[in-house]
Amino acid sequence: MTARTYTAEERLRLAEAWRGGAAVSCPRCGTGLQPRPVPRPETVSYVRTRSWLTCPGCGRGLVADDPKGDR
Repeated sequence: MTARTYTAEERLRLAEAWRGGAAVSCPRCGTGLQPRPVPRPETVSYVRTRSWLTCPGCGRGLVADDPKGDR
């Protein structure tokens, strides 16, 4: 069975592109990744604004910090 994950290098490249404001595509199948906000817990005073980027084509995903400002 093959794990449906990105390599560390792929995660780094995708996260950097996302933080830079680019639309990102899956390096495995080429499908555009779909962002969903990661909810912020109300009980924590500071939490980074993050998105869960998922690939509808192959099912891989990662969580990445958003660029400054909300998407």
